[in-house]
Amino acid sequence: MPQKKGCTGNPNGRPKGSPNRSTTEIKELFSHLLDSNINRIQVDLDSLEAKDRLNFLLKLSEYVLPKMQSIAFNPEKPSYLSFESLSDEELDKRIAAANRIINK
Repeated sequence: MPQKKGCTGNPNGRPKGSPNRSTTEIKELFSHLLDSNINRIQVDLDSLEAKDRLNFLLKLSEYVLPKMQSIAFNPEKPSYLSFESLSDEELDKRIAAANRIINK
């Protein structure tokens, strides 16, 4: 008997953060394509002008390196030094963690 519309065999769905199967397969295929053509890619890179070579490497890096998040910086009240909102327990935990790092 078919399932009702909107209901699935897995009511919890795919776990958060787990990759889509087709995405994983495409990444593996693309990785294999790059691996098998690395020598040709290097020859092509060597034939480019410096500006074009740098542009290519920067574009490629977007797929390899995680993008950095921008943060707002306020020198009047840096958020990383704002301890007013922390509980005494959280302050004690941070002090203990800092001491462990210092005493290594």
